[in-house]
Amino acid sequence: MPITGFSPRLGVGAWELLQRGRLETNATTVTISGLDGDVDELYMFVAFIINAAGESYYSLRPNNTTDMGTCQYLQGLGGGASAYSGSIQIFSLWAMTAGEDGLFSIIINAHTGVARQGLATIARGYPAVMVIGSRWTNTVDNITSFVFAADQANGLGAGTAYWLFRVAP
Repeated sequence: MPITGFSPRLGVGAWELLQRGRLETNATTVTISGLDGDVDELYMFVAFIINAAGESYYSLRPNNTTDMGTCQYLQGLGGGASAYSGSIQIFSLWAMTAGEDGLFSIIINAHTGVARQGLATIARGYPAVMVIGSRWTNTVDNITSFVFAADQANGLGAGTAYWLFRVAP
């Protein structure tokens, strides 16, 4: 549910809240539309996810892309470091096991003409802290929406909350 009547400005370069919501029922996706990445240039998405399904992977998909081939990632796990690379969902917010909850945030450069980079930080239900860098190599399409998605039906549990910010122009 988008915020209405919210318009405080903190000044040029400050994070401005564009939309926030809290799910009242389980869902598989949430769409945030009406964006213009060429104007906004930087987005920050924050979510507290309650996993209502089995093991679920979560992502923030620009323009609802499902392309798996244009994303690379690296991660560090609390209690030990590991490095991986490969193809995963664009702007991955990673995975949680059944009944787990987690806090996720990602900052994304959104301007067309360059590959979009994302830097995600994640704290999950069991002792793990992760940092994932990802890249969307589509340099042509303006980001006009994000789809916040679980790969399992109803993987976004009731009570899941999210916030989308942009850098104030």
